[in-house]
Amino acid sequence: MRFERSKSKEIFAYLVHRHGSSCSTREIAAALFEDEPYDKKQQSYLQTLISAMMKTLKKNGAAKAVNKSYNTLSVNPAVLDCDYYRFAELDAGAVNAYANEYMSQYYWADFMFNDF
Repeated sequence: MRFERSKSKEIFAYLVHRHGSSCSTREIAAALFEDEPYDKKQQSYLQTLISAMMKTLKKNGAAKAVNKSYNTLSVNPAVLDCDYYRFAELDAGAVNAYANEYMSQYYWADFMFNDF
């Protein structure tokens, strides 16, 4: 799936990583923007990114992949075919395909990945 904005893709990756746990917009902002202050400007930008992510998902018939409510988002793991989820379930194909690299393009994934 091609996202129009790389940060929208990162939001989706973060939600996938959280495996269905609800994430507040403030928490998502902290993961994406590290030490930047969470002010009105950043809040507005984050809403733009979330809107772009939802637009991409809808365009690709995957709108049900994300649950959205006031100030929180979560992924719906039941509707996703995800190698990370299959790996966590010790699916042989996913385990054998793993190449010791987990979302390496995102700094937050380095310290959040659980060792299996």
